[in-house]
Formats: sequence, structure tokens, C-alpha cells
Amino acid sequence: MPARRSFVNHRDHAAAGGRRAFTLVELLVVIAIIGVLVGLLLPAVQSARESARRSSCTNNMKQVGLALHTFHDAKKCFPSAFTATTDPPTGTSNWRTMTVTPSYFEPGWSFFASILPFMEQGTLHDQLDFTQPIMHGRNALARTDAAIVQGYVCPSDTAPRLIDVLDFGPSSTATVLSGAGTLVTQAPVSSYAGVLGRNDHEETGFYNGVFFRNSRIKIGQITDGTSKTVCLGERMSRMAEGTWLGSIPDSDVVHADGWWQRLGYSHRSQNYRPANTHTACHIRNSKPNQADNSPSGFFSPHSQGCNFLNADGSVRLITEEVSLDTFRALATRAGGEPEGVP
Repeated sequence: MPARRSFVNHRDHAAAGGRRAFTLVELLVVIAIIGVLVGLLLPAVQSARESARRSSCTNNMKQVGLALHTFHDAKKCFPSAFTATTDPPTGTSNWRTMTVTPSYFEPGWSFFASILPFMEQGTLHDQLDFTQPIMHGRNALARTDAAIVQGYVCPSDTAPRLIDVLDFGPSSTATVLSGAGTLVTQAPVSSYAGVLGRNDHEETGFYNGVFFRNSRIKIGQITDGTSKTVCLGERMSRMAEGTWLGSIPDSDVVHADGWWQRLGYSHRSQNYRPANTHTACHIRNSKPNQADNSPSGFFSPHSQGCNFLNADGSVRLITEEVSLDTFRALATRAGGEPEGVP
């Protein structure tokens, strides 16, 4: 006899424990729920990642602070912001019209370079000739990937890399420079800059911060208190590119490519600063993270505020809510500011 075919209707099959497919509506509901969950979780994940990056940036600064104090223990002073054979004439304040000579900026090595042995970069330090300028042939290594120091780069800012150091030519006003500039060299990037004080870049004899040309500041000279004096801050390379090497003659510090359009400038070098600004900035007319900040101002990639290193080695976060007077006061080492300064 032929085999009998058994028919089981769908309902009976389901009742017997069989599986059925999702309907289109059910799939759309599941997808919508997943989308909502991702939308809720993504900001939290991004926030956690940024928190980790800011923590890493803070640790970088603490390491720099420890290295600076170790240098101070050995040399009985903090290193110079950068080294120069001579100073500009005493009282010089208009650096735009100042006749620049290489001796004002050479050999140019920064305090970042001085503390390399205490940043676990002793091998790099020993391969550089600090008696010769940065651009000397003996120091070619300093201008290669081998000189990139991750501890000088905030992970929220940029990847450790080489930047273009540019020359935009001589100038007597703020706006005559233009164009893309002439490439002087490439140099390892830095996300940080020393604090030279609250005065201008070339007011020789009036520097009132911890780091400036040929400075050799001792802890005892920071009479405002090391916990109330900032000596290092963030200067985001996406706003203005600087290098930890130091001062390179004929180079200018300008807003990073793309940032000048954001500010509405007619060209990249409309707001430029001298070569020493690669490693030292001032606190003058701009609070941290202000959109109109100059290339020599402090700007952070962190939305919460800008990280600064105190002269005692601790790190503080300063927000845009700080008063300009308080911000300026924190930049001076012996300004005698009121006790109310945090």
C-alpha cells in the first residue's frame, strides 16, 4: 500500500512546539529598539573614551611636572623655556617690528628637550647636540619620526606626528603676511606649552612667569606659591601647531590649517606669533578655550576645560568660567595676587 502522507496544520504544529518566523512588523520593532539602545549608549561610550583620554593627558602633565622637579633637584632651578645666545634689547615690546637675529632664538632648545632624560627619553637626549642649533646637521634626528615623544601629545588632540614648521616672511604689521608659507623643516608635534607670564612675548626684563628665554627660575622665586602658579598648559595643535624642540629662527607660529577659516581670517598667517611661541605662551587677553584665541593662547580639546600644570607638579582643570584677572594671576610667579586666587 502507498505510504500515507500526514498533514499537520500550522496551528497544530505551533502548539506542538514548532518554530515560526518573525513577521516584518516584529523585525522592525526589534530594529527600532536596537537603534534606540545604540542612541542611548553611544554618548556614554564617547564620554567614557574622552574621560580616559583626558585622564591620559593629565598623566602626561604630571609626568612632565615630575621631570621638571627632578631637573630642579639636579640643577637647582627649572630649565629655560628655550636657550638663546643673546636677548633682544631690554624693554623691547613690539616684536612685530623688531629686527630679528638668529642669536635671539638659537640654539633654541626648549625645556621639553632639557627634561628628556627624566621622561624616559635618555637615548634620544644623548643623540642630540645641545651646543648646536636645532637646525644644525648634527641634530637631523630631532626633525624625524625618531624624535616624536608620545608624552608630549594629548590623545584628544592629535596622533603623535611631525608638523610643518613654516616661514611667512618678515613683517611690520599683523596682517601683511599671507600665503601658505615656506617650509623650514618638519618637527615633532607638542600639545603643551610653557607659561611665560602675563606680558608680551618680547618684553625682555618683564617676564613674570616660570618659562621664558634663558630663564633659570628657582622654586624660591615663585613667591605666589607653587600651587597657585601655572607653568604649563594645553595648546591644541588643531588650533596652532607647536613643537617640543624649541625655537627655530625664521619660523612663525600661526593658526593651524582650517582653524583660520573658522575664525573668519583672510589668510592663515593673519594672526601670527614669533618662533619662541612654539614652546612658551602667555596669558594676556584670552581665557582658556576662547574661539578667538591667538596662536599663543591656551586651548584644549577637552570640552570640560583646559588642563594646566601647577609649579608644584599637580594638575588643575581651568574652565572658560574663570575670570580673566584670576587667569592672569595664575600665570605670574611673584605677582602678589590676593589669597582669593584658587
